[in-house]
Amino acid sequence: MKHLKGNLLLFVTSLIWGTAFVAQSASMKHIGPFTFNFIRCSISILCITPVMLMSFKKYKLTNSNAAPSDHTGLYKRISDRCDNLYDKEKSIKFKHVIVGIICGTALFIAMSLQQKGMVYTSVTNAGFITAMYIVMVPILNIIFKRYPRPITVLCVIAAVFGLYLLTVPENGGFSAVNKGDVYMIISALGFSVQIIAVEHLAKKLDGVTISWVQFIMCALLALPSIFIFNENVNLDSILAAKVSILYAGALSGGLAYTLQIVGQKDTEPTIASLIMSLESVFAVIAGIIILHESPTTRTLLGCAIMFAAIVISQIPSKKKNDKLTV
Repeated sequence: MKHLKGNLLLFVTSLIWGTAFVAQSASMKHIGPFTFNFIRCSISILCITPVMLMSFKKYKLTNSNAAPSDHTGLYKRISDRCDNLYDKEKSIKFKHVIVGIICGTALFIAMSLQQKGMVYTSVTNAGFITAMYIVMVPILNIIFKRYPRPITVLCVIAAVFGLYLLTVPENGGFSAVNKGDVYMIISALGFSVQIIAVEHLAKKLDGVTISWVQFIMCALLALPSIFIFNENVNLDSILAAKVSILYAGALSGGLAYTLQIVGQKDTEPTIASLIMSLESVFAVIAGIIILHESPTTRTLLGCAIMFAAIVISQIPSKKKNDKLTV
């Protein structure tokens, strides 16, 4: 029963993430990418904060003598945690902040490029190109002397071929490649770096806290970028995109992240990664139904090849404990 519950939660997570591409695309008609990401991350911070505070229950606090039944104010609780920020033996370890900053910087770059690319490419392309991080991660892990299996290398080659069909027009060649797709490819690389940073730096750390810090980092980097890149910010434009922003911030950033954490606890890692890879499929379906996109046969073939490569790359080997990280 627990496995079924975990699978359902992850299915809902992938559905939210996939349909969020529609929200991201729609918002670009009204506001700039950095404005969108700043507000989106700010909403995500507000959504994750209660979850983060609850996660502190497993840590012993140094500056709190209150009984579990005592009711302390939200600001006091946050203040208590901040007082312990540099105490490596207590609730918020300094390492959480450092890792959160590193992950947040990588995530900011990835999210910014992805959002910029949404201006020029379709939801279908965005969903599947972003999913390339699943096959990029094992290759990039070579840096840490973790070599991919032969089947993974073949899957990467197949995914690249699928990417070629998806992004390179039949008539026009590489010179006619949509620049939005190029942004998405680099964005997928950024997501891969963020995932690897979590994998190698965040072991035994509280994932919710790291997520909270990384969203703060994203917001802090997005705010000055609004002015550096001269984005036109006005209340009317923000209100016009309010539904898209709330969906991406509260549901995709806040709710889906929480569902992912809860769902993965009761699901095998390989099954979890396969279910979450459905994000790209939901992106295509949402693009067709909501935005009335019409993918060509060549595009759909590229999507099919990429999805097959993603799924096969996640099939565990016969070797004990041989798992790939998504």
